[in-house]
Amino acid sequence: METREIKTKLTVDSEKQFNREIKEAGRNMRVMAGEMKAAAADFNLTGNEMDYLSRKSSSLNSQIKQQEAIIKALEGAVQSSADAWGDAGEKTDGYRIKLSNAQANMAKLRKELEETDAELPSELVLFQALPKADKMELIIQN
Repeated sequence: METREIKTKLTVDSEKQFNREIKEAGRNMRVMAGEMKAAAADFNLTGNEMDYLSRKSSSLNSQIKQQEAIIKALEGAVQSSADAWGDAGEKTDGYRIKLSNAQANMAKLRKELEETDAELPSELVLFQALPKADKMELIIQN
C-alpha cells in the first residue's frame, strides 16, 4: 500500500507540473496572438502590407512551434493517463479532448500560415523560415 501512495503522489506531482507547463504554453500563445493583433493595428495605421504579412508569418511560425510542443505534451499525457487510469478513464478522455482541440488549432494555424505566405514574395517566405543566426549572417553579408 505504501508503494501505491508514493506512485499516486508522483502522478499528482507530474500532473501538476504538466498543468503548469500547459498553462504557460497557453499564456505564450495568447502573447503571440496579441503581437499579431498589434501588427494588424499597425498595418491599419501605416498601410505597409509587406511588413504586416512578414510579421504575421513570423508570429504564425512561432505559434506553430508552440502548438507542436503543446501537442507533444498532450500526447504524453494521454499515454501516461491511459497507463495509470486506463484507456477509457475520465482523465484520459479529458486529455484526448484537449489533444484533439490542440490538433484542430494546429491545422487552423498551418492553413493561416499557408494563406499568409502565399501573399508574400517567395524570397521573403524563404528568409522568414531561416533560423535567426542565418538571417543575421545574410543581413551582414548584404
